[in-house]
Amino acid sequence: MSDWTPDVERLQRFDDQEWLAVERNYAGRLMAYVQRRVPDRAAREDVVQETFLGAVRGIHDFDPVFTFEQYLFGICKNRTIDWMRRQKAIVIQPRGEAEDMPILETLFQDDETPSGVARQNDLVRAGEDLLVRILREWVQETWQQGEFVRLMVIEALFSGEWRNRDTWERFQLRDETAVAGIKFRALKRLRELQRPRIRGATCSRCSPSRSTTARAAPKSASRSRGARGA
Repeated sequence: MSDWTPDVERLQRFDDQEWLAVERNYAGRLMAYVQRRVPDRAAREDVVQETFLGAVRGIHDFDPVFTFEQYLFGICKNRTIDWMRRQKAIVIQPRGEAEDMPILETLFQDDETPSGVARQNDLVRAGEDLLVRILREWVQETWQQGEFVRLMVIEALFSGEWRNRDTWERFQLRDETAVAGIKFRALKRLRELQRPRIRGATCSRCSPSRSTTARAAPKSASRSRGARGA
């Protein structure tokens, strides 16, 4: 997720390019936030468009105490509540102390940040992408080994949701233990394929950038020369 923030002064001058950049950078996150509360796709798009229009109309009253993201998502939250009121969407929440509280009231008290919702969605998508990649690699690897029965067994178990008993009978394996063994070895190999990708992603976030290293190098060199001079 980008940490980009717009130039509010340019927005207040109604700079077209800056407003287009706002739409590019925030439309997806706004849609992810609205999606959790507005079931209809067309209605979600309307709410997001109303949010941008509200942001344009109110930009001259922007309070620098807040970030632009807080300003924009505050408008989005209000537009979502407006839509729910129009739809008379008073739904009882089936959980805990709030079970007798209408969904509109819980939305007013919602401490969940819109960006937090969007980050959760980003993590889900990233996890799904990772799963697709490692499954594809495992399938290619197993195909090259000529283990076609293993491929069919795993497809039956994972995709078809077959029971172990039905699977060993269909593929003429020894017994259910043989199916369990295939499943265990497949899951173990998938974890092995996953591990370096997770480590790589973590290292890429933690490792210093080239520019940081470059800036640090002259300081280190100067300290070394100073030490030699002393």
